[in-house]
This record gives sequence, C-alpha cells and structure tokens, in this order.
Amino acid sequence: MIELASVLHLYPETWKNANTYYLDLAGGLVIDPGAEKPEDLTDPIAYIWVTHAHYDHLRSVDSWLGEKTKLACAEADIWMLDDVEANASKMFAHARTFPHPDIALKGGEELRLDEKLVIEVWATPGHTEGGLCFLLKELEGKNWQPRALFSGDTFFSNNIGRSDLLGGDSEQMRQTMVWLKKRLEALPPELPILPGHGSLSTVGDTLQANPFLRKNGLLP
Repeated sequence: MIELASVLHLYPETWKNANTYYLDLAGGLVIDPGAEKPEDLTDPIAYIWVTHAHYDHLRSVDSWLGEKTKLACAEADIWMLDDVEANASKMFAHARTFPHPDIALKGGEELRLDEKLVIEVWATPGHTEGGLCFLLKELEGKNWQPRALFSGDTFFSNNIGRSDLLGGDSEQMRQTMVWLKKRLEALPPELPILPGHGSLSTVGDTLQANPFLRKNGLLP
C-alpha cells in the first residue's frame, strides 16, 4: 500500500498559480502544473494530468514537460488552450497559449499508471465545460481501493468553483454537485481530497463543511 505522504509533494498556490501536485510514483505524475518544476527535481516526468484549461493550472507546464511526458487534458477544454480569454491568461496579464494534450479525456476513463495504480477520470463540468476530477486508485488484493481525489476547481473543502467565466455553466455545475454528492458518499470518509485552491481536506470533512455537498445543504 502506498503511503501518500511519502510520495506526494504539494507546491502551494500563489496569486499566479493553483496548487500543483507531484507524485513520485509511476515515473512521476504531476496534477495541474501551475508552479515551476523545482531545480532539484531532475528526473523526467512521465505524466501530466490537467483538471481544466485555466492559466493558473497550466502556467508552468513547459517546465515539467519532457520528450516522453504524456500530457492529458479534457477534450472539451482543448479549444481553451488557444484562446487567451477562455484560458484566463489575459486576465492574469500574461496572455498566452498552451500545448495540446497527447491524451484527450472525456470522463469515465481509467488510465493505468502501472500494474497497481490507475487514475479514474470523472467528468465534472461547470467551472469549465471539460472540468475533471481524478481519483487515484491502488490494487489491493483483487480490489481497487481509492487513495486520493484531486478535485481541481470543481469543489473545495467548503465551496465550489465559479461558473461565470467563459466556458462555465451554473446549471452544469449544479448537476455536477448532485452527482458528486452521491459519489463522495460512497467513498471512505478519511480519503484525502486535494483541491486546486485552498487546503487539503477529506471526504468526510467536505461532506460536513461544504454547503453544496452536505446533507440538507444548498442543493437537494
């Protein structure tokens, strides 16, 4: 069984980048490459998974990319990579475009990292049309067990992502929250949730604190 604390490295958000997560497993996995790759991290990166195509989650993707790195992004967000308004880079006063992915995701995929690790892809539109969450699972005996959920800007410990930017949709977000509530309730309450912004939480704490996900909260 992997010890998440021993393989997970968090590079916290700043005003110009979201939380960036590096997992020292399966050849190196990065979730949302907003922060620069540290100089002391010299090993090549096998995978980069992007929860959605906003500037603060992609700002430093070039520093992490190598010749053999596989970049994955939602198919529905690919158009945003070339649109400085949609990817919000113009809003940050750093108007730019971003590389297109090697893997276009739709949601529902299970991407194998190695024999005992997979990423389950959840389609969670609302913040952007192609917003994603990633559930890291490990094979334990004959069963796949959840180890961590990367929630991007879909939801945080006590809030959800805004839906008023280009590509966002408040009704899609509402539907996503209804679906997510059921998915979270089926997960272990101690499972770590690693969001795009703010502090880390757990499934149990989020279901209690988040008004959009808790019982008798803002949504049915």
